[in-house]
Amino acid sequence: MIVYENDWNRLLCNGCYGRLLSIYDIKKGTQSDGEKATVLATVLPSLLTEDQAKGAEQLFQLAEKRARLLSGLL
Repeated sequence: MIVYENDWNRLLCNGCYGRLLSIYDIKKGTQSDGEKATVLATVLPSLLTEDQAKGAEQLFQLAEKRARLLSGLL
């Protein structure tokens, strides 16, 4: 187990720690921001269940609709 930020109530298993390291390596790489975003877009969904991904998509769509309503673009 890995202790996150010296807080023993926040433990990470080795697999989760490895996943975070791989995402960090993508983010700090020498690729352009667009290329990094593309790679992250393929990695991040694999971290969620299908229900979690659907819920996140619904929240995103609601936020977009709210932004359009508030800006008077509807």
